[in-house]
Amino acid sequence: PDLRELVAPAGISDMGVAAIAGSCRNLRRLVVSNAEAVTDRGATAVAAGCPQLRHLELSHTHVSVDGLNAIAANCPELRCLRVAGTVTRDTGTTDASLLFDVARSCPKLRCLRLNGPGVCDKGIAAIARSCPDLRHLYLSASSVTDESLTVLARCASQLLGLHMILADDNVADTSVVAVVQSCPQLRKFTVASSRGTRTLVTNASIVEIARRCPQLRCLNVAVTGGSITDTGIAAVAEHASQLRSLDVSLAPGITDDSIRLVARGCPRLRRVLASHNGTAITDASVVALAMHCNQLRTLH
Repeated sequence: PDLRELVAPAGISDMGVAAIAGSCRNLRRLVVSNAEAVTDRGATAVAAGCPQLRHLELSHTHVSVDGLNAIAANCPELRCLRVAGTVTRDTGTTDASLLFDVARSCPKLRCLRLNGPGVCDKGIAAIARSCPDLRHLYLSASSVTDESLTVLARCASQLLGLHMILADDNVADTSVVAVVQSCPQLRKFTVASSRGTRTLVTNASIVEIARRCPQLRCLNVAVTGGSITDTGIAAVAEHASQLRSLDVSLAPGITDDSIRLVARGCPRLRRVLASHNGTAITDASVVALAMHCNQLRTLH
């Protein structure tokens, strides 16, 4: 069969994956989620049988870094790689060698999503240098620092989305601002602390994003521990009129003052998440959003 896309059922095993890989050499997109019976054997079959693969998502399988490396080495057309909750080596997280193999073998990569301590500065730097078309980068890692972002600023000028969930305070305003200055097309930005503590990314970064990225569509500063306040969101209201989605949940420095400004300055908003901020956001914000944002679909 000339199958181009497979979103596998959770009950699939290596046998099913191998059968598809063996008969569908034109497969372009493969999504395998919550399939614990899929291991390196299935991944190796994909590597051998699907050279045209462009999009791969693996989450909560038993594919290790060896299986992922085999796919990277044999699928040079790969544009999107998303790996989450997949067992790699014995850590349950991404091994650093995967980043280097992807950088070496997949120069057309546009979207990368990885998590774990193996996601390191040197690996991200290798991706940035080798994948000039990189558009979206999702990182959930404790070992990524300003060093990674400095290389991104130099090498990934086409970046449209940067999403960072950080366990430690390793990334600060200086490197974020450098990325923003080099990537004026940025449309999506996320920063959060996995521990719920204050991030070193503050209003300075948000103000710079608002001023330099006129096409900003989605901003997520939830769980930043109070490091981002009304000052940053007010700048968004002033400069980012194209904003569609704003998440300020668990961001105690944000109040009615800035949300009302956003309601007036960003009339195309479709989604606003502002829960768990105590009494800082009240009826005043809800009324302003209802009055000014006719396209609003979600308010939480």
